[in-house]
Amino acid sequence: MSDAVTLKDDFTFLVSDHTGDVVNTPEGHGMYLHDTRYLSRLELFVDDARPEYLSHTTDYNIGATFRLSAPYVGRRERGGEVAVGRVGSAIGIARRRYIQRGLVESLELHNYYPTDVE
Repeated sequence: MSDAVTLKDDFTFLVSDHTGDVVNTPEGHGMYLHDTRYLSRLELFVDDARPEYLSHTTDYNIGATFRLSAPYVGRRERGGEVAVGRVGSAIGIARRRYIQRGLVESLELHNYYPTDVE
């Protein structure tokens, strides 16, 4: 089963995976205009890692919202010792994309950790 998400507006279409990433796959990921691929790679990384997939929705074939999460790796100092801890799903990401007259993508980040994160 393919996890490809396809958006289309007139002669423009964009094929990505279910996280919104455009990678080299047999599904032919990329952004095309009149059957010519103009974008062949677009990937999102947070702290050198790909965010985890939660869900996605499409809007009228020209837009999509991908809901992702990213862990937070925190550092705490206690009594002269440094502890490193990983908190999963500390950062929520809404990745919104539209392809009407070109490609527009925005990222909205939500901090679900009880304190500020970098």
